[in-house]
Amino acid sequence: MPAYFVERSGQRTELTGELLLQLIGDGNDSEIEEVEDDEGDQEESVLQLVSAEEPESPPRPGPSSATATKARQKPTKSRDTRRRIWKQMPFNQKEHSYPERSSAAILRMAFHVVDSDDAPAGNQNSLWKVQPVLTQVKNACDKLERQPGFYSIDEQMIPFSGTCPRGLRQVIKTKPRPQGLKAFVATTYDGLMIDFEVYQGAKTNFGDKSLGVGASVILHLSKSIPRGSCLYFDRFFSSIPLLERLNELGLHGTGTIMMNRVLERKNMDFKLDRKMKRGESQQFVSNDVVVVKWMDNKSVLVASNCTSGDDSCLIKRWDKNLSAFTDVSCPKVIANYNKNMGGVDILDQSIEYYRTFIKTKKWTLKVILHFFDLAISNAWRLYVLNSITTRVPKSKIMDLLEFRMQVSDGLVNAPERKRRSDTDEQDENQAPNTSKFRRPNPPSVAKRFIVTHKLAKK
Repeated sequence: MPAYFVERSGQRTELTGELLLQLIGDGNDSEIEEVEDDEGDQEESVLQLVSAEEPESPPRPGPSSATATKARQKPTKSRDTRRRIWKQMPFNQKEHSYPERSSAAILRMAFHVVDSDDAPAGNQNSLWKVQPVLTQVKNACDKLERQPGFYSIDEQMIPFSGTCPRGLRQVIKTKPRPQGLKAFVATTYDGLMIDFEVYQGAKTNFGDKSLGVGASVILHLSKSIPRGSCLYFDRFFSSIPLLERLNELGLHGTGTIMMNRVLERKNMDFKLDRKMKRGESQQFVSNDVVVVKWMDNKSVLVASNCTSGDDSCLIKRWDKNLSAFTDVSCPKVIANYNKNMGGVDILDQSIEYYRTFIKTKKWTLKVILHFFDLAISNAWRLYVLNSITTRVPKSKIMDLLEFRMQVSDGLVNAPERKRRSDTDEQDENQAPNTSKFRRPNPPSVAKRFIVTHKLAKK
């Protein structure tokens, strides 16, 4: 049985003939003979009735009847369209209280560490614009305690790809930061920097360069290292004459070396790489210097004046055939080099964790920010070493990020101090004001009499 739902109440009612005619809106029921109970007949009759009652589409009005058609149509108002009235008159501007530049941008643009924009007369230092910062960091490094131990010397890059004075910007393709200023750094085996020197090309003051630039860097940075210590460096610096000079200075040295830097290499009959097995080693000794060749995946050549290849230890290496780690024999000189050479790499890693990045074309700002980060990393390393020495629980030792946040919080929230001015310098030349201090009272008459009486008895 067809049904109908009332719009307002939603009540279900039976669809009768009278209701159907009422919905269609025509009282003539001559076209519907009867309303049967069959659902199919009911639907067909409804469709026929609707199609019969549809009015024929009126003819399209021509040009002559356009005016009459517009009059019949009701005007429709659109919410999106509105009529705008444009006039020539002053515009009511809004006031903005925003700063034109952020304080950080203004500080970055005006930041400098020297008072003059021109180099001093007769200056040969390309780093004179940042020399006060370098001097402060170097003086702080000179105050660190040095004990005989293991030290490493290597290169460090200050990332910068812009324009700088001639001889400062270098390119080292094997470094993670290939472009920038180059500094030679001396650190302990665990990454504490004790000395450095920024490379300025031929103008760099390394002292004696008779053994080459690499050897002069080692001899220059080793001046602050106590005698009896062992230095580790790579093949860029090492040579046989350098090891002999270090031996004369009371220092031990170990480093990888290239075969073309061994003058008497014709007398060293090393095996070919293809004839050596993994873990096999061979050494040649001359006076106080030993040269060791060890075969790993590739051959490694190391020279030393303190450790030989006679003593060996076992290290873990991956074996492709067994798909597992196996024990491989390794000379002691190679094992010590791998253990103590990574001091500069550890320092670089700690700097790269939270490096202060600013996009700028000023090389001076890059150098200053680099040494700020370096000083913080070095201070954190000292803090960790001191905490371990004083047996502070590991859970209470701050990591590098927390340490940096503490340093920044202390600098930002520090109480303001009155800046020195010219009037302060003039006041220092004057006599100090003693009005705040009161002279001690002289002894009373009774006290003087007691002292005089005691002295008379004696």
